[in-house]
Amino acid sequence: MEYIDIKNISQLLAFFHYDKPVRPLIAVVDLSKVERSHRIPDASYRLDMYSIACKKIDGPFKYGRTNYDFFEGSLMFTAPNQVLSLGAEKNVRTGHSLKEYRNLN
Repeated sequence: MEYIDIKNISQLLAFFHYDKPVRPLIAVVDLSKVERSHRIPDASYRLDMYSIACKKIDGPFKYGRTNYDFFEGSLMFTAPNQVLSLGAEKNVRTGHSLKEYRNLN
């Protein structure tokens, strides 16, 4: 399994094909507008930031070792370095995510 590490807000927004952040430590992302065509199938992602997401996804979402069905919607909280997996074929119908970067070093 391949891991893709995203270390800060700028890297995350570049990965999503969004504009550069206005604030380097926090971002709100409209998940329905995220570009997904470049994602690597079966890759897992580790974000070095906190995240709160409210979203609806078509199909299962792998969080850790468990698959979850978020078709009816979900409020999801993640901490830095948690492993997330979502294939390129998944479609986020609606949702927003708040990302906060904290350098804990």
